[in-house]
Amino acid sequence: HCLYHGYVEGYKKSLVALNLCGGYSFIFSKSGLIHFNNISLSIEPLNHTPSSGQHIIERLDKLEPLVEMCSAIKIDEIIQKTKTVKGGRVKRNVLTETKFIELLLIADNSEFQSIGSIAAIHSRFSTFTNIVDLLFRPLNFRVVLSHVEIWNQQNLINVVASNEMTLNSLRTYRDTQLAVGLANNVWKLTDTAMLITHSRGLTGIGIAFVSGMCRSTSVTLTHDFRNSTALVAMVMAHELGHNLGMEHDTDSCACSQPSCIMDTFANGSGTDWTNCSRQQLDAFLQFHDPGCLLNVPNPSNIFTTPVCGNGLVEAGEQCDCGFPGSCNTLCCNAATCMLWPSAQCNKGLCCYNNCTFVHSGTICRNSSHADCDLPEYCSGISNQCPGDFFRKDSLPCNNGTGVCVSGLCLDRSTQCQEYWGPSSRNGASICYLVNTQGERYAHC
Repeated sequence: HCLYHGYVEGYKKSLVALNLCGGYSFIFSKSGLIHFNNISLSIEPLNHTPSSGQHIIERLDKLEPLVEMCSAIKIDEIIQKTKTVKGGRVKRNVLTETKFIELLLIADNSEFQSIGSIAAIHSRFSTFTNIVDLLFRPLNFRVVLSHVEIWNQQNLINVVASNEMTLNSLRTYRDTQLAVGLANNVWKLTDTAMLITHSRGLTGIGIAFVSGMCRSTSVTLTHDFRNSTALVAMVMAHELGHNLGMEHDTDSCACSQPSCIMDTFANGSGTDWTNCSRQQLDAFLQFHDPGCLLNVPNPSNIFTTPVCGNGLVEAGEQCDCGFPGSCNTLCCNAATCMLWPSAQCNKGLCCYNNCTFVHSGTICRNSSHADCDLPEYCSGISNQCPGDFFRKDSLPCNNGTGVCVSGLCLDRSTQCQEYWGPSSRNGASICYLVNTQGERYAHC
């Protein structure tokens, strides 16, 4: 046990994420985030020398203010009219299922030169992911570090002053890696790739494609610009938020703290998501294909050392319900992370509360559209609902007015209604000519 989530006793809504993998006594390294009473603290080894046993604790909101948080590339126009959307096309339990982001982190050559060793990068990236996972848990997400790639000889893409050019190079590099036909291709086992760089030539501190997750645009970039792992991890969470459809917060957005994760400017104290971010995430899950987030990570594909009690089923574990004091299931032995002898499963869409598998043939995920999507059924031998299945893309649907795309029936009037309400419809052909004059919405 060395990667911990916890809280500060006596403080409601407090958060703690600590990496104690160097050891437990005060002669070893500790790093992470402590948040309580709207104050965020970072703990780090002093001068990055773990062997000294000395640490520094800083208030993140007292550090030098940052400039604009990041750049965000919009790959679609997502019109924020979620209140007028009627009957989302997503399968209903996608919003309530736990989602998993299997993360691939890349250390470019500047990051390697700055940190100094492969082992130190592994430790720093584990701390990053532990904090990001903590921040995403209230959204019913878990963030898992699946692979680390280190460019210790030279950069494998052009890391240039333009964040946008660098991000597009990373996108091309990821596409190339995914095309490699190896059975154990680690890139195919991950949902998104993030480049961590220490390059001083870059402007800003991060960039991402908005709504890029589960697409070829599922890449982000974060600048490791500070000694504080906590502050950099908050930027990472911000960039992943963009990838999940979240925009920068505006004055009309609010969270439980003075500063929030998707603020345009980072003062280091925000650990909560606004109402806007939550609505935008729901819209992403409803109107995009979030299938890559639904599979439970294979325990053998988790990079970090297994920890019984962190809520993730990792190598050598049959279940993980948290630490003994917080475990609320009769199926799993919290002390060993093994099922009790009488239990077949612990939790999942295909696991009954009495710890037995749901009967074969029982629907675990309904069809979202009769013409394009297919329901999924429990197998009777697994606690997990199978991956999302749907009809072949380009087949006609909705009486021939639309086409199937990733299980969704897309037609122009339906898309107009999703953005503008039930009275909206596809415009006449002549209306589309108005778009060529600079108006983006004349088609509805």
